[in-house]
Amino acid sequence: MRRSFAVSSLLSGGLAAGLAYRAWLGWRRERVDVYFDDGSFVTFLDGSGEAERLLPLARQVLAAVHKTPSEWPIDERR
Repeated sequence: MRRSFAVSSLLSGGLAAGLAYRAWLGWRRERVDVYFDDGSFVTFLDGSGEAERLLPLARQVLAAVHKTPSEWPIDERR
Protein backbone atom coordinates (compact mmCIF):
# COMPACT_ATOMS: atom_id res chain seq x y z
CA MET A 1 0.00 0.00 0.00
CA ARG A 2 2.76 2.46 0.93
CA ARG A 3 4.74 1.55 -2.15
CA SER A 4 1.81 2.12 -4.51
CA PHE A 5 1.11 5.46 -2.81
CA ALA A 6 4.76 6.48 -3.22
CA VAL A 7 4.76 5.51 -6.90
CA SER A 8 1.47 7.31 -7.47
CA SER A 9 2.79 10.44 -5.74
CA LEU A 10 5.99 10.34 -7.77
CA LEU A 11 4.11 10.00 -11.04
CA SER A 12 1.68 12.77 -10.11
CA GLY A 13 4.55 15.07 -9.16
CA GLY A 14 6.36 14.34 -12.40
CA LEU A 15 3.24 15.00 -14.43
CA ALA A 16 2.62 18.29 -12.62
CA ALA A 17 6.24 19.37 -13.11
CA GLY A 18 6.08 18.48 -16.80
CA LEU A 19 2.89 20.45 -17.31
CA ALA A 20 4.28 23.45 -15.44
CA TYR A 21 7.46 23.41 -17.53
CA ARG A 22 5.48 23.14 -20.73
CA ALA A 23 3.26 26.05 -19.71
CA TRP A 24 6.32 28.10 -18.81
CA LEU A 25 7.82 27.49 -22.25
CA GLY A 26 4.54 28.43 -23.88
CA TRP A 27 4.44 31.78 -22.13
CA ARG A 28 7.86 32.69 -23.48
CA ARG A 29 6.77 32.38 -27.11
CA GLU A 30 5.64 35.57 -28.76
CA ARG A 31 2.28 35.62 -30.46
CA VAL A 32 -0.13 38.08 -32.00
CA ASP A 33 -3.83 37.91 -31.18
CA VAL A 34 -6.02 39.70 -33.74
CA TYR A 35 -9.53 40.46 -32.48
CA PHE A 36 -12.47 41.17 -34.78
CA ASP A 37 -15.66 43.19 -34.24
CA ASP A 38 -17.80 40.07 -34.06
CA GLY A 39 -15.86 38.86 -31.00
CA SER A 40 -13.80 36.23 -32.76
CA PHE A 41 -10.02 36.27 -32.85
CA VAL A 42 -7.06 34.59 -34.53
CA THR A 43 -3.70 33.83 -32.92
CA PHE A 44 -0.51 33.91 -34.98
CA LEU A 45 2.46 32.21 -33.32
CA ASP A 46 6.05 33.37 -33.62
CA GLY A 47 7.53 31.83 -36.76
CA SER A 48 4.43 32.07 -38.94
CA GLY A 49 4.42 34.42 -41.90
CA GLU A 50 1.64 36.55 -40.46
CA ALA A 51 3.39 36.91 -37.11
CA GLU A 52 6.65 37.86 -38.81
CA ARG A 53 4.85 40.83 -40.36
CA LEU A 54 2.83 41.82 -37.29
CA LEU A 55 5.28 41.29 -34.40
CA PRO A 56 7.61 44.18 -35.33
CA LEU A 57 4.61 46.52 -35.49
CA ALA A 58 3.29 45.25 -32.16
CA ARG A 59 6.70 45.78 -30.55
CA GLN A 60 6.78 49.36 -31.83
CA VAL A 61 3.32 50.10 -30.46
CA LEU A 62 4.16 48.60 -27.06
CA ALA A 63 7.45 50.51 -26.94
CA ALA A 64 5.64 53.78 -27.67
CA VAL A 65 2.99 53.09 -25.05
CA HIS A 66 5.53 52.20 -22.40
CA LYS A 67 7.92 54.95 -23.52
CA THR A 68 10.88 52.60 -23.72
CA PRO A 69 13.71 52.89 -26.22
CA SER A 70 12.81 51.37 -29.55
CA GLU A 71 13.68 51.44 -33.21
CA TRP A 72 10.52 53.35 -34.00
CA PRO A 73 11.37 56.79 -35.42
CA ILE A 74 9.67 59.03 -32.88
CA ASP A 75 9.89 62.74 -33.55
CA GLU A 76 11.74 64.15 -30.52
CA ARG A 77 11.18 67.80 -31.43
CA ARG A 78 7.79 67.92 -29.66
